[in-house]
Amino acid sequence: MHRVTNVAQAKHDLAKDGLHLGTGLGAWSWCGHCNDKALEAVVRGKVDEAEQWLQKLCDKSQEPLLPVFNGFLQLLANSGGSQKIEEWLIKLCAPALRPPFSILSPDGETYSIAVEACAQAGNLPRAEHWAAEAKRTSRQLNLQSYYALVDACLAQNEPRRAHQWLRAAVDSGHKKLSKKAVEVLVRSLTDTGNTNSANEWLGYMAELGLPLNASTYTHVRAAHPVEVVPLRLSGEHQFPVAPKVRPAKLRGESRLGQRGRLQAFGTQVIAPSTPVTNNVTGMRRLDPTVR
Repeated sequence: MHRVTNVAQAKHDLAKDGLHLGTGLGAWSWCGHCNDKALEAVVRGKVDEAEQWLQKLCDKSQEPLLPVFNGFLQLLANSGGSQKIEEWLIKLCAPALRPPFSILSPDGETYSIAVEACAQAGNLPRAEHWAAEAKRTSRQLNLQSYYALVDACLAQNEPRRAHQWLRAAVDSGHKKLSKKAVEVLVRSLTDTGNTNSANEWLGYMAELGLPLNASTYTHVRAAHPVEVVPLRLSGEHQFPVAPKVRPAKLRGESRLGQRGRLQAFGTQVIAPSTPVTNNVTGMRRLDPTVR
């Protein structure tokens, strides 16, 4: 979420959705007034004041508006208040215990704020909990929250876990990924022996037209099992040839021309003209069902 910085614009945006602050009579007028004051506090960056106005709504069993509530959560996230975000979210996810939330449902933005805040605080289990809640309720997380999950996994030296979360981002519709984020993941996967998974991401980014840099390819190739050029037996060919090995061809590379050169975005090695057994032949497109 972009931080709300203009009260008039915020009220205009709410009005477009049919949400008018401070209008009506009696309880509704008081409810609108509290939402109005909470929004103004959010715009001014006054987290304690915003919380006081939202708490007044809760105490009177009145409903806060979701855009105001999300703005308040983002303000908490900006100040490192992941624990307080969870406390308010629990109220939101348990409406039977809190009448004002009985018709207020978290949206993708709500969950994204919680996931990113928990991940940045180093609380990976809680970040994953809220990501799972978003999936259970069919709410889409934003891409930044997935990056936060990936970073938190890598900070705990769990690149396979990070790999699964970045796959989840792609599966949810975030197809275009940051080269920098993928390069960090690819190198971490490679360093922990997961070269096939690293190779998947090389191919995926190449298919997007965003191939990773040559140094990343070199890093993966150095750790990847080599390709084996099979034995040529007497009788099959004019002259027998002993088996040989050569660097693996990674996804996103292309073999060029009659001279059989292997081009790797700036790196070339001479490849024999005979058929080879390729350890990475048949690498699939990014598929969440493949482990």
